Amino acid sequence: SQFNLLFNTLIASFLSAGSISWIYYSDRLLEFPVGVFGVALSTVVLPSLARENANKDLSTYKSTLDWGIKLALIISIPSAAGLYCLSGPLISTIFLGGNFTNFDLDMTQYSLMAYSVGLVGLCLVLVLSPAFYSREDTKTPLKYGLIAMSCNAFFSLLLVLLLIQFGVNYPHMGLALAFSMASLLNAYLLAAKLIKEKLIQIDKNLIFLVLKILFATLAMIIFLIAFNQENIVWINSSLGDRILSLVFLIGCSVVIYFSVL
Repeated sequence: SQFNLLFNTLIASFLSAGSISWIYYSDRLLEFPVGVFGVALSTVVLPSLARENANKDLSTYKSTLDWGIKLALIISIPSAAGLYCLSGPLISTIFLGGNFTNFDLDMTQYSLMAYSVGLVGLCLVLVLSPAFYSREDTKTPLKYGLIAMSCNAFFSLLLVLLLIQFGVNYPHMGLALAFSMASLLNAYLLAAKLIKEKLIQIDKNLIFLVLKILFATLAMIIFLIAFNQENIVWINSSLGDRILSLVFLIGCSVVIYFSVL
């Protein structure tokens, strides 16, 4: 993902002034849930899987992997929806002011919304990759990572050119969207391989859990649509009011999500 970000930054340098900053700021917000939840989950899962593989305890190995996947989905799906719906409030509260203008807010929001689409893929990769590393298989994640990088490079150029061709004022959004597509592709390839190896089983319990997560996330989205304000309201509010409003929206969203779940 760091190489993809570096490539996107390179492409952004050829776009309108500010594109690099918009990509950077939105990436910082994306990396927060990935770093807090995804990396922490990966840190827990990897040693457990390695130990269970060494003990040849396949049943517990599969249970640990299943637990990691389910927890990643429970956290990443609502987080992605929250990042998308609260992109404006988050950016205005954290970055607005000084040299960061209202225009920068709008442009950064476009890229953050596109980045949020790939959050689920990023978190799943952090859980699925240890299933290979724990079995001393480093080639498979590397191979799929290279495929994802190629996908990111191709779609970054394609989407940026298409957005420019159609006269869209925020072609840098194509870079973020390509990054998300590459992350989801990487997660899909890893999951498909593990399913083929019968280390992941798509059973009714997993399907039911995903449906519950989607329903709870939908309830959260409805709340955010109903109570969130337009960017202009956040811009004209004091920093203290922005912080209080953001805490209220996030807190209520968390309560609604886990209540419905």
